[in-house]
Amino acid sequence: DSYLKGEEAVRIWEVDRVGQPIRVLEQKKYLPGNNLHLTIDARLQDAAEKAIRDHLAWAQSQTNPNINKAKAGSVVIMDPRNGDVLAMVSYPEFDPNLFVGNISSKAFNELKSNPLNPFSNRVTRGQFMPGSIFKPITVIAALEEGLVTTNKHFYCTGVVRVGNSQLRCNPPHEKQNIIEGLKNSCNTVMAELAFSVGPEKLASYAKLLGLGIKTGLNLEPEELQGLVGDPDWKRTMRHEVWYPMETALIAIGQSFVNVTPIQLAQVYSVIANGGNVYQPQLVKKITTASGETIKEFSPKVLRKIKLKQETLEVIREGLGKVVSEGTARYSFQGFPLKQIPVAGKTGTAENKGKNDYAFFASYAPADQPELVVVVVVEEGGFGSQAAAPIARKIYEEYFEVKPQSSVTVKSISPTMAEKTGDSKQEQFAE
Repeated sequence: DSYLKGEEAVRIWEVDRVGQPIRVLEQKKYLPGNNLHLTIDARLQDAAEKAIRDHLAWAQSQTNPNINKAKAGSVVIMDPRNGDVLAMVSYPEFDPNLFVGNISSKAFNELKSNPLNPFSNRVTRGQFMPGSIFKPITVIAALEEGLVTTNKHFYCTGVVRVGNSQLRCNPPHEKQNIIEGLKNSCNTVMAELAFSVGPEKLASYAKLLGLGIKTGLNLEPEELQGLVGDPDWKRTMRHEVWYPMETALIAIGQSFVNVTPIQLAQVYSVIANGGNVYQPQLVKKITTASGETIKEFSPKVLRKIKLKQETLEVIREGLGKVVSEGTARYSFQGFPLKQIPVAGKTGTAENKGKNDYAFFASYAPADQPELVVVVVVEEGGFGSQAAAPIARKIYEEYFEVKPQSSVTVKSISPTMAEKTGDSKQEQFAE
């Protein structure tokens, strides 16, 4: 408001004892406010709003109880080359024009009492366990620490046992390397990597990439910080010991991990651009009403991460195969991946007392990234079924790809999604 609000016209009169004006003592003309030039791309913003709105309407019309409770979600689109936020959707939404005049008490109370809280910006203040979209961080940590190469193979039997606890991976993936483990979203591979890295270093890499700390986006109300827990955190904050199974759970984005969509966009931007952690920005410049530039906002690199070339190659190949061959393949069936390769990761996270939350974090074109798209559908079920199709619609709009009428959200059955490897743990800890 300090930039946008102008100065009101003022006229001060001298009056006589009966209140009649005599002369003008002081006069100020109206000065218009300044203009904010946003990074938001109107076409992408519209596409994102329509995509999530249409999907939620479809989900609520279904008889499947695992998906028909989906009523809220968020989308954030970022340019990984500079940190510009190109679209930001928090659903359900409200019309801010209601507050221009005098909003009725009834309308205001309806918004305020809505349990889905339309006043909250889910992109910056929605905190969720991310599920499998955390897994690239686990792979990055292991590669950077020199603990694994693509020549090492893992064997997935479908169950990881730690003490009296077990973590399931369905279906069993048998023999695979880390690229295949990422493609298949294999919990066994991630658990073994996490045990090698250790929870402290795993949390450290997550924070380095952008989780558990604020992104720096200057927007009110202030963004939430999120959480990446480790043994020291648990001992200090909860006065409890760290269980070995919790290391495996952190590696697959469960347990003591809470993230915001804007943080996920920042992390996947780092993967897309090769190591630059950009501060997300919503404003390009500020100009006067006459067009004079008062202030420009240049891209801001918060830190540069020197990732090994091998690390980037492995992660990017794995994320590319997620879309072309793995857990998101049904959502992108018919999409021209050879011309416009997409890299991404699906995620399905448990939430006590609610249906699973669906995630998809991605970037495209995979070989020269221009967009990072993160989608969250609350109580949407599988990420491959609920979140990835929304991202696809956004990419179709941006790259001007004609939608494939034969490939819709409805074509992705729960049976297919259950085979993606976005699996869940049976027990939280010992």
